[in-house]
Amino acid sequence: MSVGPKARRRSWNVVASASAVALLAGVSVLIGAAPADAATLGFDSSPGTGAPPSTLGGYTMTPFGADPQTLDVDVSSVASPLGSSISFSPNLFHTVIDDEWATWSNGYEGDVYSTEDDSATITLPAGTTAFSFYVEPEQFGDFAVTASALASDESSLSPSSIDVSGDGGAQYFGFYTDGSVTLSSITVSLSYVADGFAIGEFGIASGGSAQGPITILTRNGTFGTPLRLQVYGVSGGLPQYMVTDPGTAGCSVSDLTELVTTHAGSCVVTASYNGVSSPPTLITFGPADQAPLALTSTSGIYGTPIALKTNGGSDGGAVTYSVTDPGTAGCAASGATLTSTSAGICTVTATMAGDSDYLPVSSPPTTVTFGPTDQAPLTITTTTGTYGRALSLATSGGSDHGAVSYVLSDPGSAGCLLSGATLTATSAGTCGVSATMAGDTDYLAVSSLPTTITFSPEATTTSLQLSRSVVRFGHEQLERLTVVVAAASGTPVGSVVISGTSCVITLVNGRGSCTLGTKALAVGAHHLTALYFGSSNFSGSSSRTRTVVVKF
Repeated sequence: MSVGPKARRRSWNVVASASAVALLAGVSVLIGAAPADAATLGFDSSPGTGAPPSTLGGYTMTPFGADPQTLDVDVSSVASPLGSSISFSPNLFHTVIDDEWATWSNGYEGDVYSTEDDSATITLPAGTTAFSFYVEPEQFGDFAVTASALASDESSLSPSSIDVSGDGGAQYFGFYTDGSVTLSSITVSLSYVADGFAIGEFGIASGGSAQGPITILTRNGTFGTPLRLQVYGVSGGLPQYMVTDPGTAGCSVSDLTELVTTHAGSCVVTASYNGVSSPPTLITFGPADQAPLALTSTSGIYGTPIALKTNGGSDGGAVTYSVTDPGTAGCAASGATLTSTSAGICTVTATMAGDSDYLPVSSPPTTVTFGPTDQAPLTITTTTGTYGRALSLATSGGSDHGAVSYVLSDPGSAGCLLSGATLTATSAGTCGVSATMAGDTDYLAVSSLPTTITFSPEATTTSLQLSRSVVRFGHEQLERLTVVVAAASGTPVGSVVISGTSCVITLVNGRGSCTLGTKALAVGAHHLTALYFGSSNFSGSSSRTRTVVVKF
């Protein structure tokens, strides 16, 4: 044979497994590792160097599109038009006809993959039921090319080699199954060194040989949750999904079989498999549940409104509040403000509004506690009294009108004694008292500041009595002056003087008297007044004026 180099550098390989079965070039057969009545694999090379047929073994073939990968570099795989990809071992040199590879056949000018080795393996996507390709040696001249296929059940098919001319065009090779198994890999090899070879112009099918209608079964999803698409009418492989109208949901395909969205709404999706497409299918995404909502303001003080707040939710919508049980606090909600008629508890529920993407969400019924509040300041109002008289204590202020109790904080100079709300003093002076108004369910107890109570001396009255109103000069000793100092409570002590005389009377039991000395008064009328100077507990006082006349 004549051998001459072509103007190209490299080529690539396809994997298969060997099962020695003879096959004449240009003949289509179905054969397997088992006997003929259990045949599983078939081979067809009848197109020769002509254009690839639209079907192989009853399967509708889908040709590979243009490979977007970089030219003139080694590649390990090529994307399949049916999803997933085929892979090469070893890596193959990616080029196109008229670039690094000079000739081909049937007018093909697309991607080819070359190797300088004498064999290469192609690993096929799961579910592949038919695969076709073309092979052309690197050197001009005739070279024996062998292709072997391995099935998913480990059965294999190795037809006889086919002589392919390096300058006569690329040769068609096609493997297919009976549908009970799938193709796993194909290996291509040359019988002797031809400086390598190139393969390309791929076609592929998956699923049944007579692909029927495809129906997308999945019609509804929830915003925010990827929707795994399901179809009817596809077996042995994965359909290719395409969003034909993103719609209001803003749909896109993720991870080959999942549909994700940017909003709740609808979009239109089509599924394609083995050359058959489903009708455009409307898929609707409903609004999602929001994250849980919680009421965070759960305590306050009676008399002070609570500003209600929440956390959680998803859409940041308006929050409304409702009193689900007024409880012992008698709660009422106005907007986001909660008030109560007393201290106690009540139950409140918060609801965050939904929107086009999210459903409304409500918090669990939440207990809110209003504690008792401080009372108004308390003041002792009775701050003065009189020695000898009991003082009834009184207060002003407070809020709940509760019972008031008193504590003697300092007996003081008055020597105070306290019984209930009655304060007495053992002497005039001061003492300290505090008052406390009891609390109730709404109010805390409140105490006054220590308060000084002042007891003043007891008021007195002084009277002066004369034994006679006229005396003779030289007989003044006959005039006896008597004084009485009286008080409403207690007996005054101390001394009394009588004006115009030398009398100083010391009181005994509030009384005393004095006798004038001879010639103590001059002849004439004398106006006498008794003056009581008081004591620590009794105030001073004076009597009415009395007149005594001295005659010769």
